[in-house]
Amino acid sequence: MDNVPISNLDQPSTHASRNPGKPIIPPRLNNIKKSAAQKATAEVQRAQKRERKAALQNDIDAFHEEKENLAKELASKYNFKIVKVQQMLAASLHSKQHRRVSTWNALVARRGKELNEGKLVDFALKEPCSISLGRKKGDRLTLAQIQNIVKEDLENGVHQDVDEDELREELEDARKVKKQGARSSNKAAAVDYQAALSRVQDELGDLHERCGTMAFAFFTRGHIHDTIVPGWIESQGSLAFINDVLDMTPAEFLRKFELWACTKGHKKHLDTMASLRSECVNLIIGGLQKIVGARNVTMCYEKYDVDMVERYSATLRGWPVGLQFRSPAKITTMEDARTLRDALVSGECMWVKLTRKEKEARTKARQEKIASGEVTVKKRKRRSDAGKPRGPRKAKSGEKRKRQEAAADEGTDNSEDDSGKEDDRPKKKARKSGGKKGKTGSKIPPMPKSRKSISSDSSSEDD
Repeated sequence: MDNVPISNLDQPSTHASRNPGKPIIPPRLNNIKKSAAQKATAEVQRAQKRERKAALQNDIDAFHEEKENLAKELASKYNFKIVKVQQMLAASLHSKQHRRVSTWNALVARRGKELNEGKLVDFALKEPCSISLGRKKGDRLTLAQIQNIVKEDLENGVHQDVDEDELREELEDARKVKKQGARSSNKAAAVDYQAALSRVQDELGDLHERCGTMAFAFFTRGHIHDTIVPGWIESQGSLAFINDVLDMTPAEFLRKFELWACTKGHKKHLDTMASLRSECVNLIIGGLQKIVGARNVTMCYEKYDVDMVERYSATLRGWPVGLQFRSPAKITTMEDARTLRDALVSGECMWVKLTRKEKEARTKARQEKIASGEVTVKKRKRRSDAGKPRGPRKAKSGEKRKRQEAAADEGTDNSEDDSGKEDDRPKKKARKSGGKKGKTGSKIPPMPKSRKSISSDSSSEDD
């Protein structure tokens, strides 16, 4: 970094300065001032590269012509269509799986870091060259050169005692920093944002063509000091939803979204002991469930080494210094609760998965502390009938006699009631003869009698 003028360096990004605990993606050190001779050499190398590229293109064209003739011959020989033969000749696997972390890649990454630490990129020397060539100050080795060095080291037995688990974990951490680390400058953040925006736009468009989906996305800065330019992307006119349903233009919606994103952190929120404790508990349990991969896992502080470390191979790394490791519900001061909450939110205190060797070392250290008496293990009380065959519970002699006497008394009382007090038992109510018909009949009004049912006495009296 001594050869790089300070004026050419970008200021630290505002996002990285607001998150000091977040790892930062290291910037590329590619600011080397070339002399006139180096510039002339670079120009000659570029001209030679153009000539080699043109010659390669001519050979590739000749190869394609030969392949076309070969396809015609094979199609006529085996009675296939020429299109089928061309597809078989050009068959290749287009899908590419994610690179898994291997010991070889981890060795190359560590060796490259050791050889190129603090070295600047010289674009004039990017062509592969032999290892025996001398290196100038500031030159970085290429990947091919580093791989050759690692091969020679393996042949000479240099990396025999290396810890493979530690190597792979180191490479995984480096890849994670590249994916999720904060950009070192606002310029780098803006370039990354624009590139990601273009990729998302292409993905949404292709997804619409393949599946007929419609989608839109709005992007804005997350802080007033950031330099990200707000914008949006859409597929197949889906932004009409903003006009038709929300009754506003996309630009107006984006302005409101940006205002909310830049002021949401300034909203007054009064922290209480209950809210801080609850937030800490949720963050700890949520991180544990995520790293273990189960939703029914709970945190245990008293038997932390047994239930968390030895059982799940997980540990809560980065606990605030000076704060006793205990449940957030037992924290008594607002300052300690806020310190723990801030560490969990920023990622300084987080759950990590232990390797096999780390877990064995933790278990061995715990066993040594138990053997020396530094740590006491609370054991369960031994049962009084341990080692004896256990069956149904037997009652004591006094309790058995009392139950028998009570049963005898109850039996005599029942016999007396049956002999002398038969009429005192509740009897079932007798059902009325009318039943339901009597009830319904009382509600029907009387009907007038017909002439045939009138007697002669009544007619004589009327006369």
